[in-house]
This record gives sequence, C-alpha cells and structure tokens, in this order.
Amino acid sequence: MAWQETTTVMVRMLIDDLDESNYTYSNERVEQSILVSAQLVNGEADFQNEYDVNLTQFTLSPDPTEIQPQDNDYINLVAYKAACLILSSEVKASVNKAVLVKDGPSTIDMRNTSGTLMDLRNKVCEKFEDMLMDYKAGKSIAGQSI
Repeated sequence: MAWQETTTVMVRMLIDDLDESNYTYSNERVEQSILVSAQLVNGEADFQNEYDVNLTQFTLSPDPTEIQPQDNDYINLVAYKAACLILSSEVKASVNKAVLVKDGPSTIDMRNTSGTLMDLRNKVCEKFEDMLMDYKAGKSIAGQSI
C-alpha cells in the first residue's frame, strides 16, 4: 500500500532514523505506530474522508495517499503524531539511562542525551498540536480579512 511507503519515510525523517543499513525501528514497527496514530487522529478532528484503521489486518482505508486529491492534512497529522509517540517512548527509555559516572579523573556523563531527545520530542509534538489547531480552524491565516 502507498500509505506505508509515503508515511514511513516521513516518520523516519521526523525521528532521524535514516540509516537504511541500521534502522533503529523496523518498517513494521513504524507502520504499526502510524496506524495507532491514525486511530488517535481520527478522534481528534473531522476529515473529508472517514478513515478506517484496522490494527489486526494492518490496513488503513481509504488510503489517504491514493485518493484524489491526496489528503495531505491527514497524512501530515498522522506522521507527526506517530513521530511524537515514538519520540515519547525514546525519551522515557533514555531517562532511565541518564547517568553520571565519576571514577577518579574519568567522567562519563549521559545526562544530556535525554535532554536533547526531549527537545526534539517537544518540537515534534508541538508542531503536531499546532497543525491540528490550524486544521480545526479551517487553515485560516491570522489577520486575514474577509
């Protein structure tokens, strides 16, 4: 299906998982996150098309990348939501690894790693919220008069 190819690339770009020879997440895991995100996005806004998500069959129909015109708002919102969910998991896991070790003159400091990841997560999640608000507001331009 086309949604898997298009949206998976978008999510990988957003979470910086681009090394094809050593992905952090398998395609199946990214696609699963996309479907969960699609289900969540369905409940957050009304779209022109009604999208049916089936997590057990691994399907999203109609395919937002194949309908005419392509539903870019839905695709973008789902990609950002998936990236936000994945990065939130990463932050949670990295917090448990955030340590400072001192042994004599040597120091290993892993505390900043989770902070950098948290910044990326916050930016992606905020962008999702902004895009969702813009979509719900009819994608109007602030200050534009009738």
